[in-house]
Amino acid sequence: ADSFDAETVEVLLAEQREAGIQRQIAGERLLISHLAAMTPAERAAYADRLEEMLSRGPGRRPKD
Repeated sequence: ADSFDAETVEVLLAEQREAGIQRQIAGERLLISHLAAMTPAERAAYADRLEEMLSRGPGRRPKD
């Protein structure tokens, strides 16, 4: 008979969640570093592109 150990699954899921959080923190730090290295004009252009992308919604192509 197969046994299911809910406590083990809970621990594994918590470990995966923590690893994901740590990756997110690392990504945020990299993004901040990248943005800080940009000129004001580069940051403005990046913000414009980001705003355009977000206004289109997920999976949509840029307007031609």
